[in-house]
Amino acid sequence: MPIDLTDYAHTAADRGWGSGWPNCVAGSDLATVVSERSGTSVAVRKALAVLVDTLVDWTERPEGGNYRLKPEQCGGFNCRPIDDTNVASNHSWAVAVDLNWKDNPFSFDPQHTVTDLVATVWKWCGFAWGGNYHGKKDWMHFEFMGTPADAAERAQAALAELAVGAVPALPLNLDSAGPAVAMLQARLNRDFPDFAHLVVDGDYGPKTKEAVREFQRRAGLADTGDADRITLEKLGLVSA
Repeated sequence: MPIDLTDYAHTAADRGWGSGWPNCVAGSDLATVVSERSGTSVAVRKALAVLVDTLVDWTERPEGGNYRLKPEQCGGFNCRPIDDTNVASNHSWAVAVDLNWKDNPFSFDPQHTVTDLVATVWKWCGFAWGGNYHGKKDWMHFEFMGTPADAAERAQAALAELAVGAVPALPLNLDSAGPAVAMLQARLNRDFPDFAHLVVDGDYGPKTKEAVREFQRRAGLADTGDADRITLEKLGLVSA
């Protein structure tokens, strides 16, 4: 089922996660997720543990998000209201995660270190990003906008797309969307800035197709504009 990442009219309680602050039920239903590389730990609901575990490991892997987490600047469950309000924070339901809060502050300042690639993949997994707020941005903040059943469904999809050794359905083309497309866009932008100026949104649109075609020409491949396995191998996105 699609998850509406803009639906702030409903709370986590409305989505089946029980009560939040001040009567937090999450405390008796927590799992601590620990990333493989930095050892960053965050406490989330048990129903979200597989999804968040897959995401934080992918976020840090060099062949994934390549974004290093700082253990002292990350967190999950916190039974509290939103600052300076009497409104329950999504952290009080343990369905929100903050990443590197000093580097990604709650601010009008546009400076932040979370990349478009990381944000796009977390959003694909059902997390709204505070960097998309209107006005003041919460660059560190990712909150799950689905139900417990949605969490299980997204966890299976994330394992298929983001786990070590995962290979997307190929070729990637105008019918494709998701993390594999976002990683392709980010890699083209990084390695070929002279012709690739793509929005890293995970949608394989005409501009992505043309950038792939240009890469294929330069690499001596058939310039179909579709990213087949040999194209991704040449880009270092899958193993030969």
